[in-house]
Amino acid sequence: MSKPSQADVDSMGLQAAKSKATQDKIINAVVGLIKEKGFSAASSAQIAKRAGITWGAVQHHFGSKEDILEEVLHRSHIKFQETLSAKRFTT
Repeated sequence: MSKPSQADVDSMGLQAAKSKATQDKIINAVVGLIKEKGFSAASSAQIAKRAGITWGAVQHHFGSKEDILEEVLHRSHIKFQETLSAKRFTT
């Protein structure tokens, strides 16, 4: 499992930082699978295998495949907003 960054541990505590690291690992696995095969082909087994955890752990963090997609879209939207707010686009 990926190790949480020291900055995350310092700002949110060890357990929350571990949870965030696992969630990030799941999101990265899903994004990779979607890029390669499309969302419908990214099965629960493939998501868990790519993330290196069990499907039960994935469900613990997100609930369902659809909930993971919502989080992927949410993070993508935030990244898009941050990009458009960059100085090169606002001046």
